[in-house]
Amino acid sequence: MRGYDEQDLHAEARLADDNSEESVRGSLEIRSIADEDGTPRYDAFTYFGDAGALFLTGTTEEAGWVGQGGVVLATPDDALRIALDVALGPRARMATPPAGS
Repeated sequence: MRGYDEQDLHAEARLADDNSEESVRGSLEIRSIADEDGTPRYDAFTYFGDAGALFLTGTTEEAGWVGQGGVVLATPDDALRIALDVALGPRARMATPPAGS
């Protein structure tokens, strides 16, 4: 998996319990984000508080990512981007990208 450091590493390296610079194990958070009806829609995998990936729930289909402190969607949708920013909390909103991202 390509990470914040632009290295294309296997999951084993990214999740290694060896305190290596490539590992995100100590900071990885996995959260489910539901819609207004409570139905899970997205799985958020974040690390270092403000980086990560968003997947459609239960799939490996990437819906977007969190980078440079803000949500970026694979398919631009400002209302959804703002809602996901709010759901992910203040760490994900430190530097929200411009509209249309």
